[in-house]
Amino acid sequence: MNIIIRHIENLSLAPVLVAVVNSAAFYLLQNDSINGLALLILGLICWIVYMYDGLRDIIRFPAESTSSRHLFIQKHQFNISILVIAACILSIILLFFQNKDLIFFGSTTAIFLAIYLFLVNKSLSFRIRKEYFMPIIFTMAVCGVPMAQKTSINLSTWVLAGLFFILALQNTFLSSWFENRQNPNAVNIYNKISPKTGLRFVNLCNVIFIFSFIVLFSNGKELKNGLAFIYLLISLLVSFSASKADLLQKHYRILLDILLLLPLFLILFHLGLF
Repeated sequence: MNIIIRHIENLSLAPVLVAVVNSAAFYLLQNDSINGLALLILGLICWIVYMYDGLRDIIRFPAESTSSRHLFIQKHQFNISILVIAACILSIILLFFQNKDLIFFGSTTAIFLAIYLFLVNKSLSFRIRKEYFMPIIFTMAVCGVPMAQKTSINLSTWVLAGLFFILALQNTFLSSWFENRQNPNAVNIYNKISPKTGLRFVNLCNVIFIFSFIVLFSNGKELKNGLAFIYLLISLLVSFSASKADLLQKHYRILLDILLLLPLFLILFHLGLF
């Protein structure tokens, strides 16, 4: 089991599954059928970005690349590079089978992503603040793919997309908090703010989720209410994990990502498969 967990962590498969599962939930929110091909492209691109990030780290910042994931990528650098190139080619081919709206949205997101990667490579001050920008791009991809194909979008869907962004932000801040705890010299947001301030922000997110759920999503058994409740539950569990830092430190990344997979149960239940 430990070997499987290590490979999932090292190959960044957990965030890929998080992106696909939550994007599928947003398809269902709009009473739409799930576009499996679009989700496949989303998963491929998400994996490409995460693996490129790891490859970039071991080449440009070798002194900082000491995690087990970085050591794994360094050991298998050639094979991973080939797989990333193959995934890029496959993604481009699959794009030709999508409609123009989705291609346009994907191109726009890709431009933002390219700017982000350029700034991360060139600017140390931007790298320190990456916790603010990665959740924006991640939310654009996850929520934007199903929303890009609709001419009108319900207000509740916009609110849930905002909550997903806050959840991604909360997750990123806590992940960097664990990283800083493990390696105080790590380059992240905690070079600018104290760990105590970061935890205060993580806990503050709970207030937003509780308020949003009570005011907007506590009446009825619709899918949107169920998803809002699950996001509230994830937020509370993410905050709680900080109190169990010693226990969770070794596998904190995959454990935080697993929490973001909880909407899968709601999807299976909604489709009558669970």
